[in-house]
Amino acid sequence: MEDVEDPTRDAVMMSLLVGGLTGQRHFSDEDRRAVGEWMVDHTDVPEVRALLIKIVSTQIVETSEFRVGVAEAIRERFQSSAPTPVESSPG
Repeated sequence: MEDVEDPTRDAVMMSLLVGGLTGQRHFSDEDRRAVGEWMVDHTDVPEVRALLIKIVSTQIVETSEFRVGVAEAIRERFQSSAPTPVESSPG
């Protein structure tokens, strides 16, 4: 893979991202993967990093499915790692 930045690819990724964030474009699985990879590849760019933080923060705060899923995962983790109660004998 080349280390040279492709301005056309950057423009396409940014337009996909803006379209998806503003609700003007539906992401296909291929689009999601491409934009996700592009964003990860550009995390050293302060604006991209700030956008990623904002997206994740918004999803954590506003997505009930995410909260429910996290809560269930935490519950399951604690239930599976909880020590088995030891029966105590009287006396």
